[in-house]
Amino acid sequence: MACQCIEKLNELWLPHGQMVDTALWTDLRTDEKTLTVRIKSVVTQPKRGRRAEAIVPSFCPFCGVAYKQATS
Repeated sequence: MACQCIEKLNELWLPHGQMVDTALWTDLRTDEKTLTVRIKSVVTQPKRGRRAEAIVPSFCPFCGVAYKQATS
C-alpha cells in the first residue's frame, strides 16, 4: 500500500473492537493484489434481490495518496 492509514486507524480502533472495512482486489492481468478501503452503502428501499453496493476508491480517502499508479 502507498500509505499506512488503514493500519493506523485499525490500531486506534482496536481497543473499541472495531476496524476499517477493507477489500482485497486482484488484477487478473498481473496477479497483483491490492488492499483498499471499501465504502459500503445501505439499502434504504429493500426489494427482492437488492443488496448494498460498495465503492472501491483509487486514492486513500484519508490522506489522498494514490493506491496504484495509473497504467497507460
